[in-house]
Amino acid sequence: MIIMLAYFGDRMKKEQSALLTAFYRAFLFFADTGENPYKFSRANGLCGSLAKFLAATTEDYSPCEEMYQQFKDAHLDVVYPFNNGSGFNYDHEMKTRNTTKNQTRLKWVRDHAQ
Repeated sequence: MIIMLAYFGDRMKKEQSALLTAFYRAFLFFADTGENPYKFSRANGLCGSLAKFLAATTEDYSPCEEMYQQFKDAHLDVVYPFNNGSGFNYDHEMKTRNTTKNQTRLKWVRDHAQ
C-alpha cells in the first residue's frame, strides 16, 4: 500500500472542478495584467473574487465550498488563509488595495490555476 501511495500520490488527490480552475486562471490574469472582465477588486481576496466570478458566469456556487475545503485540506486558516489567520493583515491589504500583491495568495493561485 505504501508503494502504491508513493507511485499514485498525485493521482489520488481530489480533482479540482473546471469551474474553480477557470476562476483561478481568471484571477491570475487579473493579478498579472490588471485586465478585469469579472470586475474583481484589489480590495477583495479569493473568496470575494470567486463570488464575483460565479455571479458573472454561472448559478453554481459549489466552487465556494470546494475552495473552502482546499484551504482546510492544506491546513490553512479558512477565514484568512494567506495572512497567517490575521484579520488585521487582511484588513490592511483591503484598505491599501493590495490583495493581489500577497505572494502567498499568488503562489496558491498559480499552483491551482494549472
